[in-house]
Amino acid sequence: MTTTEAIAVCDDLNEQVARLLNATEHKVDWRFDIHGNCLGGRCKNTSKFTDIIRLNRDLLNYPEALKQIALHELCHAYDYDRSHHGKPWQRIALKVGNAFGTHIRRQGCDDKAWAEHMEEGWQAKKDRLDKRPIVGYLVND
Repeated sequence: MTTTEAIAVCDDLNEQVARLLNATEHKVDWRFDIHGNCLGGRCKNTSKFTDIIRLNRDLLNYPEALKQIALHELCHAYDYDRSHHGKPWQRIALKVGNAFGTHIRRQGCDDKAWAEHMEEGWQAKKDRLDKRPIVGYLVND
C-alpha cells in the first residue's frame, strides 16, 4: 500500500470514529515516519481538534495492523481527558473496537504477521543492546 492510500484509509477511519462517538471530527496529520520494529504508532494532541498521528512506515505492508493501530491512536485523539490508557481511553477503545469488530488493545494488535515482525524487531534490539560494551569502573581489591 502506498502512503497516499494509507492516509485515505486512516482519514476514512477518523471520519467513522468521529461519527460513532458523536464528536467533532479531528484534523489529523498522518505521518508514516516511525522507523524500526519497536513502535506501531503515537498520537500527539496539538489542540482540542487537531492531532499528529505518527505511524510506523512498516505498517504500509500490513493493512489489518494499520487499521487496528490507527484506531488505537484515534482513541487517544478523541480521549479529551488525555488519560493515556486510563478508564476514559478504555471506554472509547471498547466502543470503537465493538463497532469495528476488533479488540483495541493497550499494546499490539491481532495481526499475527505484524506481531511476528514486531517480535523480530524487539529481539534484534535486545541483541544489539547485549553486544554493547559495559562501561564502568574496575575495582581492585
